Amino acid sequence: MNPVFVRFDWERRLARLALLLAFLLITAAPEARAVNPMQASTDSDDSSSFSLVFSDDFSTDPNINGKWTIHRYRENRDNTEAFWDVTSQTMHLTKAFQYRAAAMFANYDLTATQWKASFRFKIGAFGGVNGGGDGLVFMFYKDKDAYGQPAYGTDMGFAIIDGGVIKGVDGYGLDFDNYDSGSCDPTSVSYVGVVQDEICRSLAFAEDSRVGDKAWHTVDVRFKNGSLRVAIDGDTILSYKIPRIDYTFAGIGFGGGTGAAFEDNEIDDVQLWVLDGAN
Repeated sequence: MNPVFVRFDWERRLARLALLLAFLLITAAPEARAVNPMQASTDSDDSSSFSLVFSDDFSTDPNINGKWTIHRYRENRDNTEAFWDVTSQTMHLTKAFQYRAAAMFANYDLTATQWKASFRFKIGAFGGVNGGGDGLVFMFYKDKDAYGQPAYGTDMGFAIIDGGVIKGVDGYGLDFDNYDSGSCDPTSVSYVGVVQDEICRSLAFAEDSRVGDKAWHTVDVRFKNGSLRVAIDGDTILSYKIPRIDYTFAGIGFGGGTGAAFEDNEIDDVQLWVLDGAN
């Protein structure tokens, strides 16, 4: 046989084989993409079935804009607790002064059992002992009617002072803590923790150096029937199922506190979304 025809015959066979492989890859690809249920679940979480029910970018003063109910450890307003920065349009739960605390609750009742929230935080301007402290806490299903004078320091406004005694308040929180207060904390380094009723009652935690690095970070919280997922700057750092969760109370908001160690605890761009029909 002519060698030229042999070469052309093999080229035709290779071309046909390449076309067959391409066809198989194209037909198989949709099936391969469809077998990823985790991706489908994630996409459904961000669907249009959620409605925005509360938001504040702090472009107006939260002390007077009607969106918040605010409590301070110190009765006199001296711009060191729950201070609105008109220039940066952010909210300082505490400025960098000793023994300060604030608790602020959205004027919205959280009754839904499936929701998502986002906000930005910055913990900076450290001073006092051990490089500063204590931190801030995002509160949910909290008994906001129990407040009250919020407790300073380790309690970060998550507890109250009643008759000179610190008392825990029913509800849950995400504790952004960068101060080692000893036996109260589950770790000696900066962390995010799930707490119940009082800061020292820690249910779960994840160490994260971004808590207290003097930079802005974005937090995303996803909640569904007791299951909680927390991400910082898009990185999921903590997933936890709260056992026998109590939906009795409807408070949602923030607390912050300083003690002998002090720092600036700052938040911005708060949003809360709930599943349609659940608000």
